Amino acid sequence: MSFSLCPLLTQGAIEALLLRGSPELQKRYLPKMVEGRWTGTMNLTEPQAGSDLSLVRTKAERQGDHYLVSGQKIFITYGEHDMSENIVHLVLARTPDAPEGVKGISLFVVPKFMEDGKRNPAKCASIEHKLGSGPSSARSRSPRSASRAATSSRAGNRCPSSATPMYAGC
Repeated sequence: MSFSLCPLLTQGAIEALLLRGSPELQKRYLPKMVEGRWTGTMNLTEPQAGSDLSLVRTKAERQGDHYLVSGQKIFITYGEHDMSENIVHLVLARTPDAPEGVKGISLFVVPKFMEDGKRNPAKCASIEHKLGSGPSSARSRSPRSASRAATSSRAGNRCPSSATPMYAGC
């Protein structure tokens, strides 16, 4: 049962990209995820927030054609492994001008490896072995150097800022 979580989480990431990702993001990530060559995760929980998403502190700041995402996430099931060529993390974060609460949260695509093959600065800080939930749960953070997030969105026109993350919640 524990090994079924990885494809289940990947299916969830695929669904999110299908529903809210731009055609560019879909073209870039979906084929390899559907083939099973890449896996997907959801990066929601933070140490200070628990399950209260209104307290998310992870930041996403635009830098040219992409965003730099910095912060700490915990309990990322299958957040680090070597069973696939790449891990596509869907990360909840706030842009600098985002309103407080859940309406200010956006969703960013943060791959483990960028298109040029370089490793994104996002790192797994520790592996937690949890009873009954599979091989591991990762704690991830990028305290000194932010991780690069892909940009492009269908939801950009629904956000009053100029941000174009995968899904703008504002």
